[in-house]
Amino acid sequence: MLSDSTARLVEGAAVLGEPQLVHVKGAAHAMPARQLRSVAAQRAGVSVSTLVGRAWELTTLTAMLDRAVGGRGSVVAAVGPAGIGKTRLIAEAVALAKRRGIEVYSTFGESHAADIPFHVVARLLRAVGPLGARVPDADPQDLLLLDDLLGIAEAAVELPKIDPDARRRRLTALINAAQLARVEPAVFVVEDAHWIDEVSESMIADFLAVVPQTPALVLITYRPEYHGALAQVPARRRSRWHR
Repeated sequence: MLSDSTARLVEGAAVLGEPQLVHVKGAAHAMPARQLRSVAAQRAGVSVSTLVGRAWELTTLTAMLDRAVGGRGSVVAAVGPAGIGKTRLIAEAVALAKRRGIEVYSTFGESHAADIPFHVVARLLRAVGPLGARVPDADPQDLLLLDDLLGIAEAAVELPKIDPDARRRRLTALINAAQLARVEPAVFVVEDAHWIDEVSESMIADFLAVVPQTPALVLITYRPEYHGALAQVPARRRSRWHR
């Protein structure tokens, strides 16, 4: 059995079973895992070679990366069932970006964390780092909310007393302002969006609305059965690949 994180690394090079919960010694709760059914001899291990048979997709990714560098952001969705190679495709896109010196920030959904508010977006924001420098006129209270979300708020500092929805809206506004102020290109990756928590889904969907005005490329992967907000990006900002 493979953990979620390990399965994600070998998804394109192995045949995996559907996710299931297993009990692990020492763990308080059952954890998601997938059965390794087979690995082709010539593909054993984690391959980092260029994808074969994906010329159109890689050409499209390169073009969208060029658009992002030019200040016209795009959203790309790789859609397909488990084991079809979505992770390999995204890895190739990330490699393209890094070879050009472009920063890449990643997050992913997990089946056992789909009900934990802010789980996916908090991981992405930790990767991005402090936003205050990008928004010098940000409300200090909003920055406190962000610190609390990231788990770095000082215990002695009192947080704004607002309801969860207002908190989400204020954080979303801060994040969008920071990204609209961005001048250097970046790639944002959201894998396994079919397991995203509701709050993160809402916040990232709002971020996607401003992406065309930023030098950013957003890459999202999910399974065909997912029909949430991240699958509803207007077509002019989306390229979907079904495999």
